[in-house]
Amino acid sequence: MRTQVTIFLFSLLLVSSCSRFNSLVKSSDYPKKLAAAEKYYAKKDYYRALTLYEQLQDYYNNSDKAEEMLYYNAYCNFELRNYTIGGYLFKTYVENFPSGKRVEECYFMYATCLMKDTYAAELDPSNIFKAIEEFKLFTNIFPDSKYISECNTNIDVLRGTLSFKAYRNAKMYYRIEDYKAAIITLNNVLKDYPELPQREELEFLILKSTYLLAKNSVEEKKKDRLQQAITSYTAFIENYPSSKYRKDADEISKHTVILLTKSDK
Repeated sequence: MRTQVTIFLFSLLLVSSCSRFNSLVKSSDYPKKLAAAEKYYAKKDYYRALTLYEQLQDYYNNSDKAEEMLYYNAYCNFELRNYTIGGYLFKTYVENFPSGKRVEECYFMYATCLMKDTYAAELDPSNIFKAIEEFKLFTNIFPDSKYISECNTNIDVLRGTLSFKAYRNAKMYYRIEDYKAAIITLNNVLKDYPELPQREELEFLILKSTYLLAKNSVEEKKKDRLQQAITSYTAFIENYPSSKYRKDADEISKHTVILLTKSDK
């Protein structure tokens, strides 16, 4: 019985709360809307706060409150994970209020929204490059900012995301047995991301791809490509003498020498 009473009272409160909010939305009392939006925002009820701030932004657009409305509208979208809209609004703040008291924060948040948006952009890395660019620009414009350390951390994280995408794409060429493309792509990844954690694995795949390309080549190209495989093996062993791929690399070297011997006959 007590549980039913509790549910009933909660339902009444919910209906009453919704009714008050709907009345606020329809109201033309904008100071009252503003006070309510601030309360909702403080309670982290970002959906209701945003509904009111969007109305307030339109109403106060050409007043001294325009800067504040834009700021809170942007943050409500950010908290609701509407990163594309939030980023646009933070950027709008920077462009419209270049001397505003929150311009540094809003620039940082604009770049942060770009970064957040990258997590959904599995096939399109353009936002990753854009976020890196904006974080770098931020550090140049605000070299003494309290956000500098976070910017540098975010740049490292984003570069890590790019390097992993490049690593995965490069391995794809190896898996589909396009060894010529694999060699080129793997080398480019190592050049672009020298700090890549999977560097040893990729250097081994370059060796293996070079060997397999040579093995399957036409006779007039086979000898030169086998020589390249020997060169790749030597470089790999010099860089990673105790590699977990050492046994496989030695096997590749042995078979390469056998094929070279046959090609000389």
